[in-house]
Amino acid sequence: MKQVVEEQHEEVEQEQQEQQVVEEKHEEDEQEQQVVEVNHKEDEQEQKVVEEKHEEDEQEQQILEEQHEEDEQEQQVVEEQHEKVEQKQQVVVEQHEEVEQEQQLVEEQHEEDELEKQLVKEEHEEDEQEQKEQQIVEKQHDKDEKEQQVVEDKRGEGEQEQQVVYEQHEEVKQEQEVVEKKHEEDEQEQQAVYEQHKEDEQEKQVVEEQH
Repeated sequence: MKQVVEEQHEEVEQEQQEQQVVEEKHEEDEQEQQVVEVNHKEDEQEQKVVEEKHEEDEQEQQILEEQHEEDEQEQQVVEEQHEKVEQKQQVVVEQHEEVEQEQQLVEEQHEEDELEKQLVKEEHEEDEQEQKEQQIVEKQHDKDEKEQQVVEDKRGEGEQEQQVVYEQHEEVKQEQEVVEKKHEEDEQEQQAVYEQHKEDEQEKQVVEEQH
């Protein structure tokens, strides 16, 4: 009889130890689930930051595209001005050639008439004035070419910046995919913890019934 009592006592102690193990496992599962929930919350916050960064990149890309369009319009205006200057310069060159021909004729008549020589002198002064005007036109032409070069350089910088924004946009998309994958893994891990918790509850119930 005493042997039976001792065996029953040992069985009770063993069941108590098993119940203690189950309770400790249950507590660990609850702590792990809490960690998963914290990680899940952090993932949601990180995803929100990624989405805000993605929106900022799209806005910046829109600004760059508008700036690029403005640069192209400005270049079009400069090209039109450049074309007008070239046309005006061509007219001046033709006038200058005509003046030189006329001057040659006047010099041939110089020996015949001093009055004609005075007239040639006046015409020569007019020619010098036209040459000065031509120099002014050439300076304006050089200025327009420099301005066009600045516009082309500025457009090149805009295209490079747009390429950088596109690469940043791709990086943000990749980072968002990683966050979403991590979020999915956390949900799977949380589901596994929940199922383990459920099994522990059932095992605890069985132990209590046996006890």
